[in-house]
Amino acid sequence: MNNSYIKLSIILPCYNVELYIAECLDSMLMQTFENYEVIAVNDGSTDGTLSVLSEYAAKSEHIRVITTKNGGLSAARNRGLREAKGIYCWFVDSDDKVAPNAFERIVSVMEKEKLDLVHFNEALIKESENYGVQHPNPKPDRGHEYEKNQRGGVCLLSKVHRKDFRVAVWRFCIRTDLLHKNNFSYILNNNAEDRAASPEFFIMARRAMFLKEDLYVWRERGDSLSHTVSPEAEEWRAKSMCEVVVALSRLSEKYKLADEDAYALAR
Repeated sequence: MNNSYIKLSIILPCYNVELYIAECLDSMLMQTFENYEVIAVNDGSTDGTLSVLSEYAAKSEHIRVITTKNGGLSAARNRGLREAKGIYCWFVDSDDKVAPNAFERIVSVMEKEKLDLVHFNEALIKESENYGVQHPNPKPDRGHEYEKNQRGGVCLLSKVHRKDFRVAVWRFCIRTDLLHKNNFSYILNNNAEDRAASPEFFIMARRAMFLKEDLYVWRERGDSLSHTVSPEAEEWRAKSMCEVVVALSRLSEKYKLADEDAYALAR
């Protein structure tokens, strides 16, 4: 693989995903598209995650492993972004996987349409029901009016006004240089970081397009942070959302948004 010209960087934060990471990496190594890198950031895992990552990295030149002290999902994503060499960047969760031919489909559309951002749907694995069985998402993004190529901000506001905006960053692939040029980084120590990141992705993008295809496979886990119930978890969620509101309000100044657009995002 020619490291001087990589088209797609997969940023893969990994923390205690020994049970899932092999399936995730296998879904990438089976892709038909070859011009990509996987930056696996081992975020201080205490299980066998690093051992699995090292085994895969030894077998494939596509996979690069970076080990850091545990700093959380945002810190791991930020570290991976700093290392990314690809023209396009996709943040993938290490307990999920990607659809067959997803890399080729994403890159080909972004090149053909000269896109800054492409967004798409996902299939669903519900771990609580029939482990490993994949289903279509029961609430897919319909995207009728933004399947065509248009400004990312237009797509975003259409989604916000229709209450159709889903924030998970693994639903988007974006040009890496846009993230660097706009000094983008995820909010640290925050469990709602995607709620601030995804709107900013759209605002950055001058040319965005929706693909009504399931290019990602999301695993819904009962032990995920979003499903944890405790006073401490609720307090952290409340603190995180307050930080997100502040971050969204700052987008107005950073990107010179009209007042009504900034209000719509911060609601």
